[in-house]
Amino acid sequence: MSIGTAWRYLRVGGIRALAHKVSAARPASMIRPLRRGARFARRLRRGAHTPLHVVVKHELGGGAGAYHEAWVRSVHREGHCVVELSYLVRAQTYSVLVRAPRHRMRYRTARLADVVEPLTHCTDVRSIRYNNAVSFPEPLAVPELLIELRRVTGAPLRMELHDYYASCPSAFLLRKDGSHCGMPDVRVCDACLSRDAHLAMPVPAGMSVRHWRAAWGGALGRADHVVTFSHAAAELVARAYADLDLHITVEPHAPNGRPLRRVKPPKGRKLHVGVVGDIAWHKGADVVLDVAEYLLVQRPDALITVIGELDARRAIPRNVRVMGRYVRTQLPTLLERAGVNVLLFPSPCPETFSYVMQEVGDVGLPVVGFDLGAQGEHLAANPVGRAVQL
Repeated sequence: MSIGTAWRYLRVGGIRALAHKVSAARPASMIRPLRRGARFARRLRRGAHTPLHVVVKHELGGGAGAYHEAWVRSVHREGHCVVELSYLVRAQTYSVLVRAPRHRMRYRTARLADVVEPLTHCTDVRSIRYNNAVSFPEPLAVPELLIELRRVTGAPLRMELHDYYASCPSAFLLRKDGSHCGMPDVRVCDACLSRDAHLAMPVPAGMSVRHWRAAWGGALGRADHVVTFSHAAAELVARAYADLDLHITVEPHAPNGRPLRRVKPPKGRKLHVGVVGDIAWHKGADVVLDVAEYLLVQRPDALITVIGELDARRAIPRNVRVMGRYVRTQLPTLLERAGVNVLLFPSPCPETFSYVMQEVGDVGLPVVGFDLGAQGEHLAANPVGRAVQL
């Protein structure tokens, strides 16, 4: 399941709707039975001197997932082991997955804190890493866990901010109407939260953004490395935590595979807009529909082709074709066959980074998107990119 699809179910029906979808899509026989935490402790004691990394991550895939998998492959080449702490939505339980270079074992636990004691027996914990916690039912337990793991293991804590969840329960900084908030004063944030903004998960009654940032700021303030993947994301995080004077490192993602070949522009002048990716609501589904409806009136011969999925919450206009999921390496061929001559990156949220934007930049077609976030940085650096005001 893609992160866009997962987000769709979280938005519409919460954690139970997502769990039901996962159950329907993945038979129970495909999921390994989870062992008890005592076995996890014994296994860690046997391998106490193995270089180990502990990572908190979600199971929703997306760019954060791709980044994590590339990193796991790199540490496995060095013979290191990775312990992943995540939340299994279907089972509605926390998961501890031990990934060694040649084998893996999964365990379950009722509480994230249960993993702390077994890890005290490991003498060579190389790092504690935060990747993502969207979908975790107890999000404020995560920074507490990270702080405690850093204390008991003595390992450096690395906070990788793939979205804005450590700054706001609305992980993409979107208001309820889908517009970007700009990370305003915390009083404005609290008013937005009370109106049920576009939240990653429901928050407890009475929760304030000030309380949220006090919890997550504890981990950020103690982190040895705070990493974002674009300068725009670093600026927004620094604005949220101006009182902490965070030292943020910007590390743009390495390409997710070899660069794609350039596309041969089609002949003719008919406008054909291409949209690439899993376009959920927070990725600009409404923007695509708005553009399509405008073109029906102003440019009736124009077409839009979505190479990927489109989470449409209203009728899809007749000038839009949705092709479904695609293989990355086939993207140039798909664009050529469709006759696309300009690309639209519709995301209204300030991306922290985007593999899709990287891919559409490779193919050489003109690209239009909004002047915010990482997409704005990409468009400014692209000779055929154009950033417009949201």
